[in-house]
Amino acid sequence: MEHGEKFKAHVKGRIELIRSGKYKDTFGVPAVIVAYLTTGQTPEYRTTRMKTMNAWTREVLAESNRDASWNSIFRFTAVEFDGLYDSISSIFDQPVWLRPDTRELVRLFG
Repeated sequence: MEHGEKFKAHVKGRIELIRSGKYKDTFGVPAVIVAYLTTGQTPEYRTTRMKTMNAWTREVLAESNRDASWNSIFRFTAVEFDGLYDSISSIFDQPVWLRPDTRELVRLFG
């Protein structure tokens, strides 16, 4: 539970950074994707962690009454730590990302 509250606070902070316009001021671009990549020893752990972070983000968006457009900002994926560098190309061009509003995996960009 404690980890969930910390993660939710982190997501709220990201939402505020974007909502306030400070993201655009800092990085010089209005478009933003907040991507979370998790690792773990087993595929089951990685998948569970990815889905849990996604669910927590969905809860934060609902609790803060954000409209559906905010769902497209967040992405979640999971990779094996030892294969992280081997996965680089696939995480950028394959549908391996989960969004808060989908059950199907999507591409990081597009």
